[in-house]
Amino acid sequence: EGWGPLSPSRPIDFTSCFQYGALSVGLSTALLAVAAVRLFRLKSKPQLPRELVARGILRAKLLATAVLMAVSAAELVAVWAQYPPVSVFTIAMALQTVAAVIAALMHYREQLVNPIASTLLLLYWLAGGVLALMRLRTAVATGLADNSLAAVVPSTGYALLALLMLVLECQPKPQELYELLNGDDNIRESDDVRQSYWAPEERANLFSRLTFSWLDPMLDEGLKRPLQMEDT
Repeated sequence: EGWGPLSPSRPIDFTSCFQYGALSVGLSTALLAVAAVRLFRLKSKPQLPRELVARGILRAKLLATAVLMAVSAAELVAVWAQYPPVSVFTIAMALQTVAAVIAALMHYREQLVNPIASTLLLLYWLAGGVLALMRLRTAVATGLADNSLAAVVPSTGYALLALLMLVLECQPKPQELYELLNGDDNIRESDDVRQSYWAPEERANLFSRLTFSWLDPMLDEGLKRPLQMEDT
């Protein structure tokens, strides 16, 4: 089929070379490049108060990324068995595995210092899940799924885990420490305490900002009773 991008034999489908060589390699390379800059910037950020870290979510993220790394490695082994050791397919899966490791490190740092969801990780897991589904669709369309389940099970697992990571990253941080600060109260608050306070819009992730869903809790509360200044 060549590099395509569109397959001449399958309608509305990309060629395997384009999926692995352009899309998968491009996505992993982009994450590695941007993550290097992001991790460098996160080094200078102070750690969030313990109450805002949401350690349960952090543990779930680390566990899910550990499983995802294993699934990605299994997908690399499956591709290695079908293609030459040095090919665009094995390189793509090797980069995907390395990117999963870097993503786990980013999840850890972002959860400790960032009050909102990481836009980079949200976009990466969304794109990664879509690409895994594309590879799965191609495997089914070409009959590879009928000949070898080992070739499609890792892609299925990766797509599901990427969706799980997307959901986990969208989970908001706790709001117990949010308070309305104005007037002289701002002056009396120390820098360490003040960094614990964010307005709901400031804490909204990318998708929440695009859909204005960060307003939902306030709107729900407004349906029950008149809103007060201290409502957040």
